[in-house]
Amino acid sequence: MPSSRVTKIVVFCQGEDPLVLNNKEKIKWEAGGLLENLFYKLYDESGAEVSITEKVASRIKVNWTADDYQSDVVQGKLPDVRVPKQVKEERFCQVSYQELSVSFCIVPCPDEPARLKVTSPQSTLRLGETLAGHIKLEFVDQYDNITKKFTPTCTENITVEAEGLDKSKINFTWQESSSSVLVTGLQFRSGSLGPREIIFSYDGFTERVIIKLTEGVPSQLQL
Repeated sequence: MPSSRVTKIVVFCQGEDPLVLNNKEKIKWEAGGLLENLFYKLYDESGAEVSITEKVASRIKVNWTADDYQSDVVQGKLPDVRVPKQVKEERFCQVSYQELSVSFCIVPCPDEPARLKVTSPQSTLRLGETLAGHIKLEFVDQYDNITKKFTPTCTENITVEAEGLDKSKINFTWQESSSSVLVTGLQFRSGSLGPREIIFSYDGFTERVIIKLTEGVPSQLQL
């Protein structure tokens, strides 16, 4: 007769389609979200499920929370995992039972776009001169992670408005590698000097950037 010695831990996410979290697996989950409905099962060397008693549950340890979770693990449930808010911050999670363990890594992915982000290479511009470099447009989620809302055809629907702006020189270029749009050719032909508001719009999203307009270079030397 096989003993009831635990030789295997299985961790899974319960739902309409139960998801087994394999050892060392990377799980993509919404940034800032919560990985819920986590459960575990224990098996002996014959493959039979081991009943979870209070003694067995007391040996279950997780590394992602310091809160008391014994009342959950005795029912086969594991604590929820808070997903990092930044996509660059992966979270290593481990469930252990004595010398046995199962680990998985949560990889945050961007949430839905929350706003249009505009980044300008400079804050001042002379009247009649073209802005050096480019203005970058990005869609970010509520935690400032870059999303992939921009598509190859998005440049046809982006608009820019500003007093005295020469729109004939504006050019939008989609950047697949960075999921952004680069704006070049920004130039003002007329209008008063001082702060100038530039308004970018796309698909119901609007964002503004302020550039200080200064006096242009004289067209000829006055003697």
